[in-house]
Amino acid sequence: MQSYTGTHFYPENIVFSIRDEIHDLLFGSVQADGIGQAVLIRRLSDTPCPVCFNPASGSADQNCTYCQGEGYMWIETMNIGYVGKNIGSVLGASTGVAQQDSQASWGMSDEERALAYFEYDVFPNYERYLRPSLPSWDKLYELKVDCDGELIRPIVRVSKWKIKSVTPHRGDNGRVEFCEVGLEKISL
Repeated sequence: MQSYTGTHFYPENIVFSIRDEIHDLLFGSVQADGIGQAVLIRRLSDTPCPVCFNPASGSADQNCTYCQGEGYMWIETMNIGYVGKNIGSVLGASTGVAQQDSQASWGMSDEERALAYFEYDVFPNYERYLRPSLPSWDKLYELKVDCDGELIRPIVRVSKWKIKSVTPHRGDNGRVEFCEVGLEKISL
């Protein structure tokens, strides 16, 4: 009879990292291609446009070439994320995206809403989105890709979304693992 002393029947315990799993899901790994896509995020500051913002009315010139009608100064960053269309209206209330109407048939979706998922560090100031009095919404632009999913250069913006909420999802010891972003469609 064989002795199994010192032999391991089960694999060693491996620490599971949601951050690593989200990264592999978005960017790909040895086992699978990534599902992430390049998007532009326009992040508005709280600084009004020095050219067109009218403090008395709180409005801006929609045709301003300096701020592009935003009314506030902004920067754009290119990030990789997953934008899930037609799912925002049927998921739970973890985001500010409106839920499906209780009278609507199951499976009905809302093309004007979406959820996006990003790595933990894309929205370091996620608390900004918890303020009910944002002067204006940040924007997310989806970008045109070729038939292989490669980004077209020069960059072409194909859809525009208002970032309505950012929900940090936490793991061990409260560490932010990834962010869920509620989106609402805007006409280009």
